[in-house]
Amino acid sequence: MLVPAHFWVPDVQPIRLDSTATKESNGHDGKSALWRVVFASASKQKSEPFTWSGISSPQMSKGVSHDAEDVFNPSNRSHAAL
Repeated sequence: MLVPAHFWVPDVQPIRLDSTATKESNGHDGKSALWRVVFASASKQKSEPFTWSGISSPQMSKGVSHDAEDVFNPSNRSHAAL
């Protein structure tokens, strides 16, 4: 997801990484069919979530997608990079 995030803005850094257990993949051994990363840009003071899905479902397509930008404040401790 880092490459598509760099197309959004070049100085992105991951600030949150989550996986989700599904019926296809329960997360055992760190394996998941659904990952979500929130990337942030200090220069834009924005963050944007990106999702990677290894499965297709009625709710989600296989591959990388992203949602809407949100505010990001690099001096806010809750927004600290990974």
